[in-house]
Amino acid sequence: MRQREHCIRNEGGDGRLATCARRAASRGAHVFDVLLVATMLENGVDTLYTENTKDFSAFREIRAVNPFRPA
Repeated sequence: MRQREHCIRNEGGDGRLATCARRAASRGAHVFDVLLVATMLENGVDTLYTENTKDFSAFREIRAVNPFRPA
């Protein structure tokens, strides 16, 4: 199982988001996925509906749900 990355909110602009992005990218996360998750967290969103749940499994702060897969 892949190591899960913990993203820290970038309150105060101190570069923690950039650090999180580098760590996530080193584990195979794409930069656009990191930006999407960061935007979700900053806006209090914790669920993402996508067919591509695999790419978001590295982020433990959110839940990626495939709406087309039977429950």
